[in-house]
Amino acid sequence: MTAQQDFSPAMQQRIDRLLKDADRLFSLGGVREHCQKALLLSHENMLPSPFSDWGALHSNDSEYLFAWHLTMSYRSTMDEIIQLVNGSMSEFLFSEVREERDRRIEEFARLKIASRWYQMKDDDVAWRVFSRNIPFNQSGRVGEVNEFFGQIDRISILTDILTGHAKEYGLEVDFTELQQETPEGQDNADLVERLKAIFYNNDENVRLFLKEITGMSPNDITDLVNRWVQEKRISDYGSSRKGDLWKILHDAKLYPRTIQNWNRRVQ
Repeated sequence: MTAQQDFSPAMQQRIDRLLKDADRLFSLGGVREHCQKALLLSHENMLPSPFSDWGALHSNDSEYLFAWHLTMSYRSTMDEIIQLVNGSMSEFLFSEVREERDRRIEEFARLKIASRWYQMKDDDVAWRVFSRNIPFNQSGRVGEVNEFFGQIDRISILTDILTGHAKEYGLEVDFTELQQETPEGQDNADLVERLKAIFYNNDENVRLFLKEITGMSPNDITDLVNRWVQEKRISDYGSSRKGDLWKILHDAKLYPRTIQNWNRRVQ
């Protein structure tokens, strides 16, 4: 793919906003608890009847429908996540899980009804407000609603795994130490060493590149890479400028977007 096939600036901004704050926005344990309590309270306040049609009674209650969908879809995507985890060597697993989450967030952001998810908070208010954005009663958008909750389930479980809660799903992995690494806390000498081969073993150029990309937007970073490749300051051999450079910058949290986005823009 080429850079011309990239997302619109508005869509890319939406994706970046979700990626930047993914650990908070998709850690949904507290939201699920609020939703479950709301469901229980709703049922307790209704008179028991053998002829009650719960769906009809709540067909116009967006809060009830959101709580029901979020609760009933929980762990519905576990089989594919277990396959992802079990099918990877341990030394590559952290990167693969994070790449999969980034990819799913990118897909999620493209859903129209997900446009305000960046407002989600771990309280008993935000989910109620957000529920009003979901077209539960529009028959032509049932597939979109189902995809929305399916993606929420995938992304939230992947987030739980990345943030140290894998055992809650029966998975024996722990990424908490890796997840807590930040660019500021990372050994700069080690980062320079990892990048050196891609920059023709020129330490000075590596340090200059790292200095220049500080505070840059992702698109500006990939534009700089393309320019440096043309100037023969970044290697174009093999996967140097593609997967290798992306992985190092992504792991260091210097480039937040997915490898698919990187490869669309890096020539």
